[in-house]
Amino acid sequence: MLTCDLFELSLTLKQNAAGHPVIEFSYYTDLPAGTRVILSCERTYKDMQDEECVWMGYNEVLFVEPAFYGDFNGGSGQIDVVESDKEALALFNEINSSFSSGVKTPVSDDIRVDLTVGARQRLRAFGKNNCELSGQMVECSGGVNVVRVSESLTIPMLSELQPIEP
Repeated sequence: MLTCDLFELSLTLKQNAAGHPVIEFSYYTDLPAGTRVILSCERTYKDMQDEECVWMGYNEVLFVEPAFYGDFNGGSGQIDVVESDKEALALFNEINSSFSSGVKTPVSDDIRVDLTVGARQRLRAFGKNNCELSGQMVECSGGVNVVRVSESLTIPMLSELQPIEP
């Protein structure tokens, strides 16, 4: 049985040499090294039906590293926000069609970084669908035990990357 009572995510806003905003992230946990974690970076907008939609940018699969923060395992990295928004715009344009419901509002300046410990772990100790995973940080989602943490920052989106004129 694996227990997850600790999973912390920290975000810091910096700038790279090109002047782009960069989110530096770090996380630590009581889960074992080698645990698969999915990182996603997203914003939101409203479509013409006034429904909130996800502007999906940067995604990456990470693996928890041993003894990252004192006795705790974890990891770190960075996200170039402009590159993330370019990826999101390319994906939006790829799936946008005449069947699209359109965009009613500009994409939000709020950007959320999510870390998810989902199913399909390569460590057998998790069990099928993480059935052997429990603890304060664990929730059941669709019959699978998962761990999710999120943090947000407000970072203005470049107007040229908006899918509509603001």
